[in-house]
Amino acid sequence: MMNLSRQGATDMDHLDTPRPPISAFIIDSLDAEDVTASGIWISESGETRLALSVDGRYDKMQGRRQSTYSGRYACDGNSIRFIDDLDFVLTGEIIGAELRIGTCVYRRA
Repeated sequence: MMNLSRQGATDMDHLDTPRPPISAFIIDSLDAEDVTASGIWISESGETRLALSVDGRYDKMQGRRQSTYSGRYACDGNSIRFIDDLDFVLTGEIIGAELRIGTCVYRRA
């Protein structure tokens, strides 16, 4: 279970709040880390691709299946948090040219 209590506010705090309807979800501004994370990331096997857009949205493609998962993401330093459109949360980190989410490793396309 994720502990939501924090001592200080981060750029990702807004992701812990209840999600408004998609039509009302507007990203006012992006920080440099979001823009740096944007692009296409491919798993080591080549079967899974993550498309991170500069507007804070992501789309996960597995094999031939487009939009297997989609949602929003935000960065705080090297940490990255994904919340899919059904409110499932994943966290990972970007280290150099690698994006690590759990045991999955993605590299920039």
